[in-house]
Amino acid sequence: MTTYLIDVTYNADAWAAWIRTPHSCAPKIEALLTNLRGRLIGFWWANAGFDSLLLVELPDAAALLTFRAYAASMGGIDTVRAVPLLSDQEGVAAMASAGAHSQ
Repeated sequence: MTTYLIDVTYNADAWAAWIRTPHSCAPKIEALLTNLRGRLIGFWWANAGFDSLLLVELPDAAALLTFRAYAASMGGIDTVRAVPLLSDQEGVAAMASAGAHSQ
């Protein structure tokens, strides 16, 4: 499984819908990720250059693209950006590999 940091920005239609009927979108996200053999680790609202931040696990890049395409097709979402994250152990292994190739 790969862990991804995903940031999402919403459009005015999404904000208007939440103001009319406040609700969490986390259950829908969890259901989609479960169908993709992934999981939602966390969901946060943000006051940044994006509106929400998700930490998810997905089995592969195809599952990530499916998630992004589905989320974007729902309407109300302007952008969905994903960053694959490496564990500390994976990062150290990458540095060791870089060191081996630099000699």
